[in-house]
Amino acid sequence: MEAKMRYCFCPSLDGALRVRPDETMEGDAAYGFRPFLDGDHSPLSQVLAVDTGVCSSRPDIPLQFEAKVEKPGVYRVTVRMKNDEADMAVTVFSTHRRFHLIDCPVKKGEEKTVVFSVHVCDVQPNEAPLIKGDRVAVALLGKHAVLSAVEIEKAEDVTVFVAGDSTVTDQSANYPYQPKTSYCGWGQMLSQWFQPGVAVSNHAQSGLTTDTFRKDGHWKVALENMKPGDFCFFQFGHNDQKCDELQAFGGYLDNLRRYVNECRERGVQAVLCSPINRILFEENGALRDLLGEYGEAVQTVAQEEGVPFVDLLSQTTAIFTDFGPQKAPDYFWNDGSSVDRTHPNDFGGALISRLVASEIARQGIAPLCERLRTDFVPYPVPELKIRPVQGAGISTSFLLNDAIKINTATVTDLSGCPQKAAVLQLLAKGILTPQAQGAFAPDALLTLSDAATAMLRSLGLPGEGVPAAAGQGLLPFEGKDGDPVSREGLAAMLVCTYNRRAPDKAIVGGVERYPDRGKISPWALDYVRAADEMKFMGPADDEGNFLPQAPVTRAQAAGYLYKMMATR
Repeated sequence: MEAKMRYCFCPSLDGALRVRPDETMEGDAAYGFRPFLDGDHSPLSQVLAVDTGVCSSRPDIPLQFEAKVEKPGVYRVTVRMKNDEADMAVTVFSTHRRFHLIDCPVKKGEEKTVVFSVHVCDVQPNEAPLIKGDRVAVALLGKHAVLSAVEIEKAEDVTVFVAGDSTVTDQSANYPYQPKTSYCGWGQMLSQWFQPGVAVSNHAQSGLTTDTFRKDGHWKVALENMKPGDFCFFQFGHNDQKCDELQAFGGYLDNLRRYVNECRERGVQAVLCSPINRILFEENGALRDLLGEYGEAVQTVAQEEGVPFVDLLSQTTAIFTDFGPQKAPDYFWNDGSSVDRTHPNDFGGALISRLVASEIARQGIAPLCERLRTDFVPYPVPELKIRPVQGAGISTSFLLNDAIKINTATVTDLSGCPQKAAVLQLLAKGILTPQAQGAFAPDALLTLSDAATAMLRSLGLPGEGVPAAAGQGLLPFEGKDGDPVSREGLAAMLVCTYNRRAPDKAIVGGVERYPDRGKISPWALDYVRAADEMKFMGPADDEGNFLPQAPVTRAQAAGYLYKMMATR
């Protein structure tokens, strides 16, 4: 067991190594102070000696002490602070700017002792050499902040690993310090809500997807440092949505499921978080929905695999909608003249990390819930009064039915199915159901009963089958539950369902391009025209025919229904 390392900056701690203010962490030094430099590589501040310890010469430049450790792992860190001259307001962070206290008040003459856990390990930056984890850093920031002593001791505490993108990663700050113009991922703020006994190891990096987190070596480093009983929180989506191969219910969902299973193999508990929302406001005060499908995919995997789900997308949407376009930018990088509407600043990182901690408490995720700070108060998420608005060019569902009812992992007969992504989405929403245990039966013919039930569920309406759909005006022709659905019949049902949600939007176009237009039933002609104009449905064969009387398979129907759902 590595011996406890004790450092003091005043004569009051017996048996500790006394550190002078001029000892810096340079070359082969085992401990010392880290200078913060300006653009010309000149120190921005000095380390000053006072009666009770050391402090920075400027309140907006941190005092950072570092000490090398023998090996990676978790360490308990004890920090002692005291100022006999004035009251203090101290912010404490550790290696990689991971926060443990923010603006903690310390009265004049009071000795404040803070204990927290840190995780020391390698970090793989983007397109840069591996950063070796070989030290513990302790930094104090604030007016009159005085450091008296630091103790470091090896521990076997639980580690919370974090995987994600730029909204999660450990961001550096510009000094002199301004929290509004310091980028911050919520992962670097998470430590502040835990008592000693839980350490955070953040492996998120800017620009990562569920693919590149693995391919670029970040996941390998995390896996090498995990032990049974640890946790791993995942939040991706912002960059995945830019990649064709990482569609929400395609590669993205598959990657998340693989991460969960790899955690399980190592005795590590995965926790899946939906991505935070951006603050792109519409004229009516609603936030634009650019990530809805990705939030649904995360929830689907969490339910399938039986792991905790933290719905940051819904919660940040509700909170920032409630704040409105004037207040919400205060929580994102903001210099007064321009606002980054994707990346939080230190205020935003703290808020979002509190949402994560709140869900740990609310869901009783043990043992983490038992090790939250005793004074922790969950964040009260307001009720969402204005629903998100679909973003331009983004095919997200306009429907309100977000229920997750089906375990899509048990559906095993979709290999090679062109409509696989649409089928998985509709299964996840509970709009379609498997035909038998583990089988969707994509090539089976769609019955009128199944079609009617799917239309009702897509609108969140009660009931099942033909009578219920007819009663809601979704079935403009006669038929029985077991009848197969023709293409013209499905076109009619899709248009009626769309018009129920968006009245008068289904414009009646033309059918002149179809060589077999004369075979379309007179009652169905306007519906087929509208379905063609709105691009719900199109030609059915290589000759360009519509084939109005041809039956529809279950997989084909899923593709058409998904197109209707994604049409604004």
